[in-house]
Amino acid sequence: MQPDDIEVLSDTQLCCGVAAGHAEGLQQGGQGWVDDMVAIHKPWLREGEIDLSAIRAPANFLHGTDDPFSDYWNSVLLGRKIPDAIAYDQPGVSHFRRFRYLRGALLYITRVEQGLR
Repeated sequence: MQPDDIEVLSDTQLCCGVAAGHAEGLQQGGQGWVDDMVAIHKPWLREGEIDLSAIRAPANFLHGTDDPFSDYWNSVLLGRKIPDAIAYDQPGVSHFRRFRYLRGALLYITRVEQGLR
């Protein structure tokens, strides 16, 4: 784990929130995580197994470039294949560090969506 992630998780409230989220996600068992790991290692974005161009809902991606848990390039590929998707790259930000920026990012995205910039 990166030093930034360790520092962020030293925040008791945030760490409890992450733990609660994981507990919720595992209530039905661990198969969802297994499915995620299989999906991450399949070239589904490149082979066209899923027609991402059919997505019509707004899609925004907020991703740190130094995330060791979730591959940054998956967000880049999704952003390129989903119509009108907006990618918000966070250079140098690790996996849990993004939680420090999430509130501001969501407020910004909301303002952009409302045309307020």
